[in-house]
Amino acid sequence: LTLSRSDTEKAHAFVECARNKPGGPLFSETAWSYFHNATYRGVCPDADSMGYSDYPICGDRLFLYIKAGPQHISKACFSAVGCGEEIATASLGCELITGASFEDAGSLSSFTLDQKLGGFPPNKRHAYLMFLDCLHQALSILKSQREESQING
Repeated sequence: LTLSRSDTEKAHAFVECARNKPGGPLFSETAWSYFHNATYRGVCPDADSMGYSDYPICGDRLFLYIKAGPQHISKACFSAVGCGEEIATASLGCELITGASFEDAGSLSSFTLDQKLGGFPPNKRHAYLMFLDCLHQALSILKSQREESQING
């Protein structure tokens, strides 16, 4: 999943407009930073697992890729077509789960994401749920792979 230059420019223009909204920004400087500097963005060709989620109401789509170590997530990255909040959430989420044990990653909550990003308006909170949906799918696939590996020796 790749964004064209015009898609990226539109997203940046929207986010810049939202940042400078009269009466205050729609989201925090922290969220802006995770959107603008999405260091975990991109396809992970050596991923062991992935998750996908979409939000048909606005057209957001998110793919999460995970590379597994023996007992932890060694690498996480994402590709997304969506709002600035979706990209910020995925960027922060990947940062939080990279290096985390499978158990700790699986316990990540929407409350934690909301708190760390400074809160989103109610109509944008689907971004948290999309990331967590992708994460739980990817972890479930990893668990199945590991169980099958143990059975097959």
